[in-house]
Amino acid sequence: MSGSVNKEFLEFLLERFQIERKKFDRSGVYAYTQRLLAYNSNKIEGSTLTEEQTASLFDNGTLPKSDDYYRAKDVEEMNGHFLMFNKMLPC
Repeated sequence: MSGSVNKEFLEFLLERFQIERKKFDRSGVYAYTQRLLAYNSNKIEGSTLTEEQTASLFDNGTLPKSDDYYRAKDVEEMNGHFLMFNKMLPC
């Protein structure tokens, strides 16, 4: 990819992130990226949350009912990741 094409794509992607975040759109590239990056980043750190649990936390702020225990640290770090991602996006 040439530099100008790459820059255009990054600008387009950033614009999509901002639009979808402002509309609370949980079906586009912003939500997909949030879920995927949060899950993988926290998994590297030893999180026990599944991809489905990560998606539930992002989509509605709750974890699905389960007989399993959830580690408070995992939930806190996942929510922190969601906030950090939003902070790095320009308004």
